[in-house]
Amino acid sequence: RIVVVVAVATALMGFSATAWDVAAQARDEAANSAVGAATVHKVSAPDAQRLIAGVTSAAPDGSAMAVVRRPQYYDGDVIQVIGVQSDRLAKAATWFRHSEAQLADVGRMLHPAAPAPAPVSGRLTVRLQVDGFAGAPVLLAADILTTGQTRQPVELGRLKSGTNEYSVDVPDGTLAMLKLLRTDFGGESGSGTVTVLRISSAKGETPIGGKDAWQPVVPAGSTVDLIGDSQLTARISAGPGADVRLARLRAPKALPVLLTGSVPAQGIGTDGAWPFIAFGNQPQRFTAARTDTLVPGANGHGMLVDLDYGLIGTADILASPAPEGDVFYEVWAGPDAPADLARRLADQGIQVRSTESLTDRTDRLGRAAPALALRLYALGGVVAVLLALGIVLLAVRVGAEQRRYGIASLIVAGLPERALRSGVRREFLTLLGWPSAVGFAVGVVSAILMLPVIPLVTTGVVTEARWQPAPGALVAVAAACLACLLLALPVAVRLVRQSTPELLRGES
Repeated sequence: RIVVVVAVATALMGFSATAWDVAAQARDEAANSAVGAATVHKVSAPDAQRLIAGVTSAAPDGSAMAVVRRPQYYDGDVIQVIGVQSDRLAKAATWFRHSEAQLADVGRMLHPAAPAPAPVSGRLTVRLQVDGFAGAPVLLAADILTTGQTRQPVELGRLKSGTNEYSVDVPDGTLAMLKLLRTDFGGESGSGTVTVLRISSAKGETPIGGKDAWQPVVPAGSTVDLIGDSQLTARISAGPGADVRLARLRAPKALPVLLTGSVPAQGIGTDGAWPFIAFGNQPQRFTAARTDTLVPGANGHGMLVDLDYGLIGTADILASPAPEGDVFYEVWAGPDAPADLARRLADQGIQVRSTESLTDRTDRLGRAAPALALRLYALGGVVAVLLALGIVLLAVRVGAEQRRYGIASLIVAGLPERALRSGVRREFLTLLGWPSAVGFAVGVVSAILMLPVIPLVTTGVVTEARWQPAPGALVAVAAACLACLLLALPVAVRLVRQSTPELLRGES
């Protein structure tokens, strides 16, 4: 009976300890999924660039970062597109079960090398080889991004078949776009091949960059296939009167993301990239550089992307910024962020509307119904162990008189008292030790099997139990259970001390 009671009590304790540890980790994970940093400020700012500049000025040490969030609906789910300052990610964000060094690795992954810049000035000359476009008058033009970040259009001349050079004077800046503009509005469809052989200006040879440095911008009904590494060839099929634009990219063609959940697209290219509307009104291309079960702040399905590249990519393809009500501005602050960060942001024209901390979110989840239920499990385990201790002590006391007489007889017969004490210890260690160990192990295994169908964080919501056990903690709980039960051991050993020959003579 004692073996059964001890095994059941320690099994309940093992189950409750495991369940609590798993649920605590699940709460920490859920909190970090909703709150991506130690402190998250929801703010209002004139635009994303002003937000970046303001945060950079308010926290020059990198302990806070600007975040632009855009929720998008896809296939019945909400995908959170989260643009972050990747160079500040390690010091500002928190990532459950990941270190600051791992966050720094993600930051570098989100910001790979951009295509080589295309600086131009003075006399711009573009050498093209053109095939096709018969009967379709096309004007070659370009956009120059000046040092003031404004686009200035220039015309290089009428497109001609064969290999020809086209020239025009341009301001100091960078080549932003080559344009093939139809001059016969509503004319026939046009198709052909254009190969960019050379681009030069007063600043010297401009790197063409190949297909990875260019992005076609075409209306519906037109297609452009880009090929080439050092040179660029565009195979064009344009609809009636349709213009074709080739944007010279300043960011990677497909932006790398840290993704949780499935890829939010039906068509994935051969390069692994997919289109998705993020920071503008036109789809941008993304590629899953890494997937994980959790993206900080995504609250489920989402992706982390470099904010600078996201905004630059939007401007490169002439996409309009996302509508004001579709994007949300945040400032993520790490534990080392300035205590007066809100005041510093206000000085930069950024107003804090609300603040939430990771600790507060975790505490709220700890007061929810599932956490309270698991506390009752733990309380039940403690009570069961204490009841088992009481039963063991009662079993020791009941019949103690008869045992003392028996032990006294053995002493009179010549059996050493030390051997008797050792025998009593072995008896109780066998009676309590093995049932405790087996019962505790059964409780842990039962918890692992049952927890996947028990709500851990939110009432009525069953989540995957991703448990990283802390062996030291489990050993401590098991040792505490056994220590409670072994309190009966000194009581049992006292029986030997009380069993003297005088007891048989009725003198004790």
